[in-house]
Amino acid sequence: MRVLTNKPGIELAKEIVRVEKKKEELIKQSKLNFKVYTKRKKGIVVRSVCCVCECEVETEKYNSLEIAQYKAASLTLGGKRVNEFDVCERCLSEC
Repeated sequence: MRVLTNKPGIELAKEIVRVEKKKEELIKQSKLNFKVYTKRKKGIVVRSVCCVCECEVETEKYNSLEIAQYKAASLTLGGKRVNEFDVCERCLSEC
């Protein structure tokens, strides 16, 4: 019997496993580029902070801390960082 293999598919699956392991490593070692925490049983990823008062300007909410950590790990692997150049409404109104 001849076995057919799908080499591109196998390579893609290996790459997916490698990326998932890298995400788990980043989470375990706390090497995420984003602050991640729990609030009211939801996972929160801080995407942007005020450059004046350092409050959270933009956050993303997820159904669990684990999902938020994986999102932050994906962003970190993609080279993304927290935007530290926003200004919050309060600081903007005081200018």
